[in-house]
Amino acid sequence: MLTSADIKNIIQEYVGTLTSSVTVTYPQVVNLYVVSNQTVDNGYTLTLTTGVSGSASAVIPPGQQATLVCDGTNFFNANTVQAGATTLSLINGTVTTPAI
Repeated sequence: MLTSADIKNIIQEYVGTLTSSVTVTYPQVVNLYVVSNQTVDNGYTLTLTTGVSGSASAVIPPGQQATLVCDGTNFFNANTVQAGATTLSLINGTVTTPAI
């Protein structure tokens, strides 16, 4: 279980090699977290929870990062747009009204 001091760092990075699936229990505090799972991909999972029975937890695959909001009970994915997106959509323009 993480302590209140541990969660003062809203950016959390997990590294190393997991030997089994790991569940990290966060204190029941409303907060925003950016969590990066940089563990070796050997089939084990990293799960974040508040430990409240029936609450929503977050599973972050190895090599992935998630921005999460905790309401003190549940973890919610706050990712809406991924950085580095390469798609751009434009309306059809004309000579007198170009799209750009």
